[in-house]
Amino acid sequence: MDDLELLGKVADRESGKDKENGVVELPKAGSLIGKLRIESVIGHGGIGVVYKARDPETEKVRAVKIPYPKTSRRDIDRFRLEAKICANLDHPNIIKIYNVDLYAGVLPYAEMDFIDGGSMADHIKEKPLPVPVALGVIILLCRALEYAYTRVLTIDGKQYDRLLHRDIKPGNILISGNGAVKLTDFGLAKFEGIELHTITGAMPGTVPYMAPEQHQSPIASMRTDIFSLGVTLYEMVSGKRPFPEKGEDAFAQHIAAKFDGKFSPLKSIDGSVSDVVDNIVKRCLSPDPEKRYASYASLRMALEPVLGDYSDLDAEDLARLYFANRKNYRLAVSSHPRRKVRLNKRLGITAAVFLIAVSAFAVLVTISKLNEADILQKTLFHKPSETGRMTSNPVTPPPTASLTEHGGKKSISETASQKPENRTLQQRTTVSRSMAGRTPVSDKPAEISRISISSPLKEGVSAWKAGRYTEAAAILRRIPADSLLAVQRDSLVIMVLDSYYRAGAINEALLYGSENPVNDASYHLLMALMYRDAGIRREAEASFSKSVSAPCRFDPAVASKRYLYRAKYYKKIYEEEKGQKQRETMIQAWRDFIRYGCANQNTPDCDDARRIAGSVDEK
Repeated sequence: MDDLELLGKVADRESGKDKENGVVELPKAGSLIGKLRIESVIGHGGIGVVYKARDPETEKVRAVKIPYPKTSRRDIDRFRLEAKICANLDHPNIIKIYNVDLYAGVLPYAEMDFIDGGSMADHIKEKPLPVPVALGVIILLCRALEYAYTRVLTIDGKQYDRLLHRDIKPGNILISGNGAVKLTDFGLAKFEGIELHTITGAMPGTVPYMAPEQHQSPIASMRTDIFSLGVTLYEMVSGKRPFPEKGEDAFAQHIAAKFDGKFSPLKSIDGSVSDVVDNIVKRCLSPDPEKRYASYASLRMALEPVLGDYSDLDAEDLARLYFANRKNYRLAVSSHPRRKVRLNKRLGITAAVFLIAVSAFAVLVTISKLNEADILQKTLFHKPSETGRMTSNPVTPPPTASLTEHGGKKSISETASQKPENRTLQQRTTVSRSMAGRTPVSDKPAEISRISISSPLKEGVSAWKAGRYTEAAAILRRIPADSLLAVQRDSLVIMVLDSYYRAGAINEALLYGSENPVNDASYHLLMALMYRDAGIRREAEASFSKSVSAPCRFDPAVASKRYLYRAKYYKKIYEEEKGQKQRETMIQAWRDFIRYGCANQNTPDCDDARRIAGSVDEK
């Protein structure tokens, strides 16, 4: 009997009763539960008890969670949902469930990670966290939530994605003895847009951490979780929650304060809090959901540069250092943002003029050192597979002799022999819907060799050329795009998008791309492919349409690729839906590819396109 069948068996009858022996008692120290021997009680919760247990054969220590006898059906459903979810999640910042079984043939239990450092609530009671540690914890939680949101999970034989936690709070954040941060208690989790029977009737969270709109209806979205993260961040830094909880009519005052957005700024409680952090918290706690961060990724991306002002350590390393070794933490991390030396006004103006002069000189000296063909040695896009999906590895650059001419400029041709492995990206994200195109100032082709080679830009382009896409994206996105000329800015944006996409960071790519629109076919094609992989169909179709009408300034080779990718996309849609409208759209897309992408060419893709269009014409 597998885990899901066991849990279904328990959910279908009253918990805690053995038909022959009556009510089952909870296990005691020394008793066996499965292969594990109970050693002690770790804690009690609203549903049941958590034990520390050990496997006598392997000496492995686990935590065992088991509901109380006579637990209600609703709570058993909640236990069942959490077990199914966590058993299918594998992330360093999410509690892991290894096994699910029945105790005494009746009570369900889950064997999970043993975390020996207590909860975040315990740490806060002892002492509020330093600002950088609190920022690092929220970043880790965002990473875990991003991962859970993009996973496709099987629940009762059906597949779901876009998982929301709905009960983020310090009590559900566990800290291991070595400082690892673990998010737990997915018992109230919900899939966005789906109402599962297992959670019907449950309050959508814990009152102090619930978003104001959740007090009116059981709504759930990433923005409601963002509100909970904001309350948690506020509490970790200040030691108290932002909204009133005591006095007469405390509940009514609490709800009213949330809807009015009335709370003491975090900076007024802790003077070490910077204006940037204070504003991030205010945005998370906005009573208007539309004014909060739209996704876990957008909040994480807002926090990571701020954390970098305190320390060069990654969020995970910083948390481990603090919770495992406070003394070393104080030696390694500043309690205040590291401030740059401030120049007086006159010196600042002089320095600014000097930097502009140096930058202008650098442009003139180094333009000749960066050749467009060198940049294009890594083709912008992955080679399309037979299914029309993108592949994970960049196309191997052909030798210089295989470069073909496009309007007097060189770009790279695809070769039929290149067959990298396919990759499927099952990621979704919430992004801004405003994508108005921006027309470059110059109508001349945007040559990458014209980019001003400042030190960061040179490093970023070098990393991009070398295939170190994560590094390239991190460097290039820090360059203020608005400080560049139009053609420079557009090329920079496309390289950042390409780097993010190749690195598999779809959330970051879509967020960055929606905030930095470019009127270029390469930009729109990249956005279309990412929307496609994220499963956002309407935006994918809109971006494909924009790609075939936009100019090809960044990479002339995209002139034919855009039609090919669009045709393969609509072919896949038709194969999935088999509708007449989808068929007509697919056929027109293939004909467009033949007309604009196959002139005087006999590539395999062109042959396939002619075969598909020809078979339709014959009918």
